[in-house]
Amino acid sequence: MLEKLLADLKVTEGEELLVMSNGAGATTLMELYLVFRRVAQVLQARKIKLVRSAIGEFITTQEQAGFQMMIMRTVAGKPAHSITTSKPCPLVISGACTPVSE
Repeated sequence: MLEKLLADLKVTEGEELLVMSNGAGATTLMELYLVFRRVAQVLQARKIKLVRSAIGEFITTQEQAGFQMMIMRTVAGKPAHSITTSKPCPLVISGACTPVSE
């Protein structure tokens, strides 16, 4: 899934991305964290910087299995922490959840 998203957006080495993983309802947080760990590994191998992440259930359907993944580029001059979620990300991988100061 990630490879297709990166190809579709034509993401190149050195870019900064925000990643959001949304559990559909029946997918556990542990499963979402496992997916996110792999996402972080792939991005690191491709020398793409993960500057912000959100992992959890933000939009769900009753007991639906699976997840959605969104990737977003950062905007030059805009801090990555301007993207907010109602839940903090408790999993830190290479500073992916560290707030960026202006």
